[in-house]
Amino acid sequence: MFFKLASIYEFVRGVFPLVDRELEGWKKLAMEISCQELRDLALASLTEKRFHAQGGAVYALHPGLTAARRRDLVGFIVAYQTISDYLDNLCDRAGVKEAQAFRQLHLALDEALNSGVSLSDYYANYPYHDDGGYLKTLVETCRDRLGDSVPGPLLSAMRQWAALYSQLQTYKHISPREREQALSQWIGSLAGKWPGLYPWEIEAATGSTLGIFYFAALAKGGIPAAQGEEAYFPWIQGFHILLDYFIDRQEDLEHGDLNFVQNYADDGELGQRLCLFYRRSREQVRFLSYPRFHILVLEGLAAMYLSDPKASQGKNRAVTARLLAQAGGFARLLFIISRLLRRKRII
Repeated sequence: MFFKLASIYEFVRGVFPLVDRELEGWKKLAMEISCQELRDLALASLTEKRFHAQGGAVYALHPGLTAARRRDLVGFIVAYQTISDYLDNLCDRAGVKEAQAFRQLHLALDEALNSGVSLSDYYANYPYHDDGGYLKTLVETCRDRLGDSVPGPLLSAMRQWAALYSQLQTYKHISPREREQALSQWIGSLAGKWPGLYPWEIEAATGSTLGIFYFAALAKGGIPAAQGEEAYFPWIQGFHILLDYFIDRQEDLEHGDLNFVQNYADDGELGQRLCLFYRRSREQVRFLSYPRFHILVLEGLAAMYLSDPKASQGKNRAVTARLLAQAGGFARLLFIISRLLRRKRII
């Protein structure tokens, strides 16, 4: 209990200010973008999705990091998550539906991890171009903060997860009449590895950046071997994104947007599957170094997402109560703390 409370205190008092400092720097740069469309989308990603960077920065608490390496890791996480959120807005809010445009944009996520290649023209197939170097600066910052000494096994897994994420983002944003078939054909090769999971649950797992941040923390901590791939994919990453879609499901329904949790038969099955992902994630992290850290990550995920007011509205309330009961006492305490932090606009 002391470890968890001390970690939460350090997260809020020590890590959040680092995140805010990084985000403020990116906001200043985004305000200089000459193209109004790109400027608006960049600023929206930094303000509306701030808690994504805050949540990802929990990996700065991973044991074994010096203060300097923690700062570098936070800088990498914020820059990488900012790329992800910015590209999501470019794909979602500008009326573009061409897969090739989305693929080209998402080259940024791989190149942010791969310092051995020249930077691409990310906007080559996109109707807007002049961002004043904003996206390339994000990519270069990721490279600089991550460094060029990431062990091969870690870097390979990180790039594989980035590729899966990019493929999901490409297919989920094309026109609805083409989307379902494209997603089905793409995920088919992965679905056979986890016969007990629905295809959309595996698709959800590809939509998380947490595994990339965890492996970046391992690299910064001097741990050369990849450990935890089975825990993070599909379980922890799937839990993360299913939670994200759960709190947004009514909003997505109203706007006609893709939402994976709408595929469940009813709320009973939705609650059952969320609890399954939570349980399996906890079982898997027992085999990792520092399992109590990863358990704290899981409890924090549940608390941060379920403390969103949308999670307690209407029919969502019963699912939220069921998952909090499954997550246990400390997750419920974090839930209360997260609600307080939301009221104070800290998250």
